[in-house]
Amino acid sequence: APARALFHGELLERIRGLPGVEAAGAGTGIPLSGEQSGTAHEIEDFPTGPDELPPIFWYQFASPGSFDALGIPPISARTFEEADHQQSLSNVVVSSTIADRFWPGVDPVGKRLGVASGEDSTTWMTIVGVVGSVRDQGLREEATEIVYYPMIQPGGDNEERWSGAVTYAVKARNPENLASAVRA
Repeated sequence: APARALFHGELLERIRGLPGVEAAGAGTGIPLSGEQSGTAHEIEDFPTGPDELPPIFWYQFASPGSFDALGIPPISARTFEEADHQQSLSNVVVSSTIADRFWPGVDPVGKRLGVASGEDSTTWMTIVGVVGSVRDQGLREEATEIVYYPMIQPGGDNEERWSGAVTYAVKARNPENLASAVRA
């Protein structure tokens, strides 16, 4: 896991350094790929009752630069910074569909959610930003409720996040001119 994390971190930096690259990021999926997974989440402001099921959100891991490279606009506060990727999973970014569903008219930055484990030991994560919603499953489908987790960098608590399939997104004026440089 440490070697894979180091490889992906260095590759992303090299891609960002190519002439003509405006933004680049890495993650576990891109819009319309249908590659996301879902899991139950607890929302601190809306505790799940004993006979209720917690809400299930799609989730992805994303590096700094991912939202800009994919054209997903920040709506509130910020997206991921390098500091988010140097620590355990404590900060998350949520899609506006989640913000609108649970906090209509209220900025959810600073609110907390956690992965539902069925136990009393929920690890709470703080919402640090809201981004535009995307249609992940198809253009005819509604925008997806997504929680974005940071891709942990080498030396972080969760280096294994880099061990699965990683997708790179590159934004440039003439991306066709970059294909061979990225492959190299």
